[in-house]
Amino acid sequence: MWSKVYKLRQDYNGEIELLHKGEVNIEEALKLNPFHNYSIKIHRSICLSLGRRYGFLKNNQYLDYLNKAKEEVVFNLSKNYPSKDIIDQANYLIDTFKNNITISEEITLNTTKISSKQKISSDVAMNIMVGILEKSAIEGKPTRSLVIDGFMRKGSENIYNGTKNVIDPRTNTPFKSFTKLLEFFEEEKIIEIKIMRGFKEVFLVNQEQDIDDGDVTSDLYGPHQPITRKDWSIIISVIVKTFEDGNEDDVFYGRFMTILKQITILKKMKKIVYSNSRLKNALNEIYKVGFLNKLSDGSFRLSKDAKKSIKIYVDKLIANQDLT
Repeated sequence: MWSKVYKLRQDYNGEIELLHKGEVNIEEALKLNPFHNYSIKIHRSICLSLGRRYGFLKNNQYLDYLNKAKEEVVFNLSKNYPSKDIIDQANYLIDTFKNNITISEEITLNTTKISSKQKISSDVAMNIMVGILEKSAIEGKPTRSLVIDGFMRKGSENIYNGTKNVIDPRTNTPFKSFTKLLEFFEEEKIIEIKIMRGFKEVFLVNQEQDIDDGDVTSDLYGPHQPITRKDWSIIISVIVKTFEDGNEDDVFYGRFMTILKQITILKKMKKIVYSNSRLKNALNEIYKVGFLNKLSDGSFRLSKDAKKSIKIYVDKLIANQDLT
């Protein structure tokens, strides 16, 4: 009997590895087209299958994947809500497994997704999530709650391996699910969650969510519109002030979106007139000429000579503009 159980577990381990590979591929497809219904259905099926297999192996990751399957929405014009059939299946599996899940670390599969026993604090997980959300926002990628967990795993070099490794400071025990982790960060005013076109989208609290939405300057000034010397000086001065006024212990200190938000305020005050997309490009240009240094966590700091060499950096920015 036990040999059959062992063989079945081996089979499930192999299936889980294959499903995770499929999960990565379909999430890449959804980045390109987050509203492709066929891709959404495949992703939902993969989540359901992973939840079923993790549940059989008594690994508490089953709950994360079954909840993902329950929340996933196929978008169309007539209805915009999760599948009742999927919800019923997931709830049945949750009820079946919940009294039997007693271990999560004793079963080690051949995948880095669940093999690590390392525990991390919520602060470490928070910094990873902030970096991932900021990177996604800069690159224009979707930040649906269903894909953020995967982005955090892939983008943190195995430091984050799922919520079972993240300690909840309120209970000193691991978070029960990724949804609970998101709720905690929302309570801490780090993120905000909004329902957009039927999906839960995750945003940083300091994030400009309406880039050029209804912005009349978008038509007047394109994303590569030349910036005057005077305006470069104004923008750089604001960047310096943002660092001087900020708190280095703040998770948002030196973050791209934090700096960009302060620059866009100039436009609202009518001190400069450029589209938000142009200002985002401008911030990248300022980094490329060496005015800002990028740290390993993705945040920025002023270069050592930044304050005393503003004119030199403005000259570089103007020169680079003339070349394009």
